[in-house]
Amino acid sequence: MLIYHYFNSLDGLIAAYIQQHDYWINFDEQLPDKEHIGEFIKEIFKRQIAMLRQDYTLRRLYRWELTSNNTFIKELWEKREAKRVWLADTVGKLSKHPQKETAAMASIFTAAISYPSLLEEECSIFNGINIQTEDG
Repeated sequence: MLIYHYFNSLDGLIAAYIQQHDYWINFDEQLPDKEHIGEFIKEIFKRQIAMLRQDYTLRRLYRWELTSNNTFIKELWEKREAKRVWLADTVGKLSKHPQKETAAMASIFTAAISYPSLLEEECSIFNGINIQTEDG
């Protein structure tokens, strides 16, 4: 009963959890100066990996999110997209790379992090790398 009172539905509860724990929606770090942007980018993707590896529930909910299509999920996608576009624009300006190039690279990195992270529980080896260990 409380779920419906506070979140309107089970989907609303799940979306609220994702919103509270999602790396990109909650990304609010200050960007460094131009000289330190490369190291900064490496660190934000390392933190995304660490967050996904540590939060079992979030990984499960991300998988659920991929198979759902409702207003809660659309709102999450829009928030993530706005944050990622802002970040790609800003990093592109700082690094003097075209925004589309920066966005394409960020998309590749994000996908390369997300896919193995979501597989980790069911598939221990990905491209010959044990993704269930810190070394992987």
